[in-house]
Amino acid sequence: ALHERTERYELVLAGAQSAIWDWDVPGRRVHFSAQWKALRGFADNEVGDGEEVWSAGIHPEDAARVMAAVQAHLLGKTPVFAEEYRIRCKDGALKWFSDRGIAQRDASGNVVRMAGSESDITERKRIEQALRDSQADLNRAQSVGQIGSWRLNIQRNELHWSDESHRIFGIPKGTPLAYETFLSIVHPDDREYVDRMWMAALRGAPYDVEHRLVVDGAVKWVRERAELEFDEQGGVVGVFGTT
Repeated sequence: ALHERTERYELVLAGAQSAIWDWDVPGRRVHFSAQWKALRGFADNEVGDGEEVWSAGIHPEDAARVMAAVQAHLLGKTPVFAEEYRIRCKDGALKWFSDRGIAQRDASGNVVRMAGSESDITERKRIEQALRDSQADLNRAQSVGQIGSWRLNIQRNELHWSDESHRIFGIPKGTPLAYETFLSIVHPDDREYVDRMWMAALRGAPYDVEHRLVVDGAVKWVRERAELEFDEQGGVVGVFGTT
């Protein structure tokens, strides 16, 4: 019965592309599931049970951070061990893994065991890097063209600016933004006009305006264009625009 249960558990983990490890901390031995080994390109009989089997494969740039996280958990400083790091596989390829584990303690509080699971997140990391590269290209293009973009969430009154918009308006990145933030930077003589055009835009009128800003005491002329964003029911949920 135990053998059948173990096989079922391994099958579920294989289908989920997850892997488990079970660490006898005092004995310094680790049981690695077949899927744990397979994710690294090893057959079941090619991997021993020493602690070094796991630690040796961690990318040198990640090793110190990961080991510090393990020690912090063993010392009771964190509720779980959770890290993302790179592993060198049998064929030399690098993979990104997400690793989570939790320690079991005896009545005296000493760690007697630690177990956890891993999953391959290489594709997710690749997509995240591609998105960062794309965002960097967009920021550079906006900087060259001196065109910033922005989005306003109508329900929450949350305004989000691109890097170039922050430069144009002279507001540091990380500053909480709302419609009122934007309006306060508009030149006082143009503020009523801009607000009126904005309210008309929320009712469906085109928003394409030129007006002045006052940034660090200097006057700038800008042109702003925007279009409404709707939910599935046709209600206005946001506005996307350029400056």
